[in-house]
Amino acid sequence: MLFLLGLISMPISHQFNIYAKNSPGTLAKVSKTLSNGVVNILAATVVDNTDTGIIRVVVDDEKAGRKALNKSGFSFSENRVLLLEMPHRRGAMAEVTERLSQERINVSYVYGSAAGPKALMVLRVSNLKAASKLLE
Repeated sequence: MLFLLGLISMPISHQFNIYAKNSPGTLAKVSKTLSNGVVNILAATVVDNTDTGIIRVVVDDEKAGRKALNKSGFSFSENRVLLLEMPHRRGAMAEVTERLSQERINVSYVYGSAAGPKALMVLRVSNLKAASKLLE
């Protein structure tokens, strides 16, 4: 099914949800914490409220990311997400989400971006195993 949808890769990935104060410099501190821990951020988004926010990041090294965040004292949780690398073309996301909806798999949230010929999307879905199998 990857070929039909044009997906390049689709690993199940680890996401950290970092709970932090919504103030200038917080995102810089989180980014620096991960960088100092020799961790590369593959994808990130921020969900904000008035005083607090959730910084969601997918990183290249789950163990090193956890170690860096634990050492820093940031409060965080962890979960699994789909990390989709796909061609940057009109309709690619529609095709993926349509396939998921046909199998009654809900997408709780999605974030991503595109540059050049590729797009990177992070999806939190209701049934990770079924979504992964469906899109493989």
